[in-house]
Amino acid sequence: MASKIEEKLEELSKMFLGGQYYEVLDQLDKILEKSEGSTEEKIKAKILKGRILFHIAWFDYKRDYSTSSLAILKEAYNESKKINNKLLEFESIYKMYLPLWDLNKYKEYNDFFEELSKLLNLIESSFPSEFKQRKAQFLTMKGLLSQFRLKLGMEVSSTTTDEMIQSIEQSMQLNLELGNDDDLNYNYRQLAICYKIKGDLEKSLEFWEKALKLSLEFGNKYILAFVYRYMSDIHSRRGDLDSSTEFLQKASNLYQELDSKRGLYQIKYYTSLHHSHKGEREIALKLFEECLKFFLDVNNREMVAGCYSSIGDIMYLQWGKLEKALECYTKAYRIYVELGEHKIPYILWSISEVHLLKGELDEALEIREEVLEEAKKYGNIFTISAYLAAIADVYLHKGMLKESLEYAQESLKLREEKNLKWGIYYSHYQITVLAVESNDSVLATDHLEQIRPLVDELNTKLIEQNFRYLQALVLKLSTKINDLIQAEVLLEQLLKEETNYRLLIDSLLCLCEILIKQLLQTNDKEILEKLITYIRKLLEFAESNNAYPLIVETLWLQSQISLIEADVEEAQKLLSKANLMAKEKGLVRLDKKISFEEKEFKRKTEQIAELAEMDSSLSKRMEIIGINKTVTDIKKERLADIKQEQQIVGNKLFSLKI
Repeated sequence: MASKIEEKLEELSKMFLGGQYYEVLDQLDKILEKSEGSTEEKIKAKILKGRILFHIAWFDYKRDYSTSSLAILKEAYNESKKINNKLLEFESIYKMYLPLWDLNKYKEYNDFFEELSKLLNLIESSFPSEFKQRKAQFLTMKGLLSQFRLKLGMEVSSTTTDEMIQSIEQSMQLNLELGNDDDLNYNYRQLAICYKIKGDLEKSLEFWEKALKLSLEFGNKYILAFVYRYMSDIHSRRGDLDSSTEFLQKASNLYQELDSKRGLYQIKYYTSLHHSHKGEREIALKLFEECLKFFLDVNNREMVAGCYSSIGDIMYLQWGKLEKALECYTKAYRIYVELGEHKIPYILWSISEVHLLKGELDEALEIREEVLEEAKKYGNIFTISAYLAAIADVYLHKGMLKESLEYAQESLKLREEKNLKWGIYYSHYQITVLAVESNDSVLATDHLEQIRPLVDELNTKLIEQNFRYLQALVLKLSTKINDLIQAEVLLEQLLKEETNYRLLIDSLLCLCEILIKQLLQTNDKEILEKLITYIRKLLEFAESNNAYPLIVETLWLQSQISLIEADVEEAQKLLSKANLMAKEKGLVRLDKKISFEEKEFKRKTEQIAELAEMDSSLSKRMEIIGINKTVTDIKKERLADIKQEQQIVGNKLFSLKI
């Protein structure tokens, strides 16, 4: 017959599952303070307290509680060893693995795993009725072991994520048989995250929905808010911002009920990302800065780094404040180094993006090649393929299309081997763009057709819109008027829809390019007027978002149009304005390009003046100015915005000249 304390602990365990963390914590402290109760009961109380402290650390964002969680679980472990209770030893170690992970104590995790393995063998022979449950727990720890070994720089298999999935799925099957819904819910959440890493968002969403069902049954508001937040992230990656916003709001409502200020600021951070994706950068910047202040105040270093990264990546980088972006990235990088976090390579990639936009292509390439070599040591195909694609982008900017294509094709091959669906889609997208830049219509059409089934399979609004953009891009290669008109219609339809910032800009630029091709063929002044209208829209959008690189590029384009219309004074004025902004905003690459254009300006105006006496056709003036090359150059610069979502694993620090 169970003692009163055993019964109380059972009751408190149920309250814990329901999310009554602080109430349970108070009652556990009372049990531990009293003299009555056996040693085993005290150990069980400490194990439960350790679990609760970690849940508060993780779900209520009080990360300092992880240290307290680990300390009391170690107490429970040492006391279990003293009384030679193997089951409690096992339970103490199993509950320790989460705070060990959170506190980056990878060596300890590895050592404890070896101890856990020995205990499992003893339990199998001495406590057969307990073996299945302990094996399920062991498999959960085994699933994470490869991730810990990556942190330690130890040799691991190239199928790290696949092995993790296999181990956790085995644990899931055992928990299903046992009816252990608590551990089962955790299995579902782990698998959802693993499939997101693999790029299989539909499978990830499937497991989040299973976790949601169990979480609703438990009524644990903390875990529910956590699940809603991650489901919001998956919907955002699928391009469904409406559903993403809906789940964020559900999480926000729960945090309000819980009076969790930290949780609400987490939601505010992700809401900021939504505003940024929609191009609402003023709103996003204000929210990011509010989040940064809060997370600095509560000393949440990881979120502080995230805020610096987001401000640099999404705000200053796209506004052209490249030195400010580099400052933000450097701050984030330093914090991640201190934390030993896996996001370090991503920050290095972002720093390389600043070099790319400044025209420092060799520096950008050096960083990306260094990160790629580091990724190869760990054998994570997801990471390796992402950095191969990133290097392909640098070679594209260097005008080395052959090298760019080789890296993109290598990335595609790896992704196809591991069936990384989103990565496969992105690689085909990248190669299609490269083929268009190389005027290779056969290669472009081939990869466009390979994308088509992926569009149906992944089934997201954003991918479907991107596919229509690619269709227009490939049609643009044609010299047939009917193909150019089809491309024009596709792009004009996209411009009427709600889409993201990058696709909107790319569509406008591609449309301008197509209109220029038509204008060269027809000399139709109505097409010129249409072109001027779209360039004006492009400038208005760039100015409303303070997108300084795009403003400079569009002013340059407008100056070329003014030359076509033989308005030399206006052309000179626009070019000077573009050059001044490029200098003021530190846009080195654009400053060099516009300065070169100013040197060419006199030659072009003289040629147009001579032409006016003999031939007044628009196409002749356009050929002298090279207006089609102007738009192509701008489009190449915009390709830097094609960014791959990625989860990076690794711990080695990299040297940077910053």
